[in-house]
Amino acid sequence: MKKPLSLLSLLLIGAPVLTTISCNWLKPIPPTNPNNFPKNPEYKDPFNSDQNNKKPKTFSYNGITYKLIDEDNINPTNVYYANQVLENNSQEFKALLPKAEDYKIKNWTSDKYFPTIALLSQFVRNLEHYDVKTNSSLFMLKDKNSNTRINAKEYHKLVSKTLDILKDQKELKEVLYDEKEVVSSNKQVSIDVIKAFIIGKKVDDPENKMNNYWGKLEPNPKDSFGYSFGYYWKEVPFTADGDIVTNINGKIYSVPTGLWLTNRLFQLGSQFKNELFLSKEFFEKDETRFDPKKQHLHLENAFLEYDYRNKLRVYGMQKDLWDMLVAFLELQVALTDRNSVKDQEKTLEQNFKRLKILEKISTYEDSLLKFMQLSELLGFTPDLKANPSLQLFPGSANYSFPVDYRQAYQWAWNEYHHIVQPLSREFTRTGVETKFNNAFINENKKYYNFIWKNIREVDGVEEPYVLNENIAKQKYDNLINYYTRNFGWKYKR
Repeated sequence: MKKPLSLLSLLLIGAPVLTTISCNWLKPIPPTNPNNFPKNPEYKDPFNSDQNNKKPKTFSYNGITYKLIDEDNINPTNVYYANQVLENNSQEFKALLPKAEDYKIKNWTSDKYFPTIALLSQFVRNLEHYDVKTNSSLFMLKDKNSNTRINAKEYHKLVSKTLDILKDQKELKEVLYDEKEVVSSNKQVSIDVIKAFIIGKKVDDPENKMNNYWGKLEPNPKDSFGYSFGYYWKEVPFTADGDIVTNINGKIYSVPTGLWLTNRLFQLGSQFKNELFLSKEFFEKDETRFDPKKQHLHLENAFLEYDYRNKLRVYGMQKDLWDMLVAFLELQVALTDRNSVKDQEKTLEQNFKRLKILEKISTYEDSLLKFMQLSELLGFTPDLKANPSLQLFPGSANYSFPVDYRQAYQWAWNEYHHIVQPLSREFTRTGVETKFNNAFINENKKYYNFIWKNIREVDGVEEPYVLNENIAKQKYDNLINYYTRNFGWKYKR
């Protein structure tokens, strides 16, 4: 017998959970109006990207037009200064770092949000100094009261000290990597909070009449003596002929049970296999798993998806961002040391091998590709006021901490195509194409087609590609000439 949804129906649209679990009801899904950040006149972009604030308000793909929800909530033209690291024991720079303790949120359904490394990210990304258009230097300003930029020697000191500070952040790295499971260990606790609200205090009672709204309570497997103790919850598949139904606009639909939904709201790691990821484009168009005439995700209000998945995706993307920033600094420290590339009896490649710079180039290339894979995007596609909407990256104007993932992707794209690919192609020959194909030409290509089209239309950034040999060689020559000139490289030509 099919059961009409009552409490679970309310769970899926958010209201009672928010009134009993958190105070986040005061933070609705942000409006679909693009952020218009003023351009700081002191900001200089080494990649000469088009800082166009006239972002599109809609995005169309495969017959669906989405209203866009902005993600990044900090001005991409913020300016940072070298003295934030080089003076006063780096106190200004250290203030950009979040506290590791603030990541240890015991209950993900609460009104607490994961902090971010967005300000740190902006500072480090501002350390890129190679102007790709003019092949000249664009070092950071010394301080906010001066128009003077630091020199090459000061730059090396700056990146070295910045890297040392990041390497000293052992507790922060632990939570970003979840090394001691201080974050992931709270997943089940958070799920149990919602479960208790749905089915009441008798959460593991086989006689509880509310059990079917959550999942299927099964006896634990028998032990070696033939006894079974306790129960476990089994997820009930979301199908067109499911037992849990509800009335939506006068029609009866099968809807997910509580465990099915919360497992996906709180899914950690890659989101490409999560049914809620870009659900309108993929899961809801998959005839083998979803029948739109009989099934409904029932996320019209979508507040839980926005609040819970969004905060977890903000957390989840930080590890790859951290790795990319650290790898950038490690390469910069090596490339800008005036005492490193100096053996005139050896070629540049031989110098790089001796100094293990080739390894740093490879590590940086790997970290850029890993971040650009964007496996932990939000991919949020609710029906807001009967209109499909889209928030691709996590964040938004309503998030409690700074977020910069879309900006960081653009920077990573530029680093990969203008700097790392030319270097790697010169020294690894065919390695660039192999790594690129492994990263993007795989079972996730259908997701990348959607993601790349959105980034192209919103940000003007093309999909990633492998440079042809002539262009790569030209970029390589310009880059090497720049570093040789500015950092006193000496090698056998």
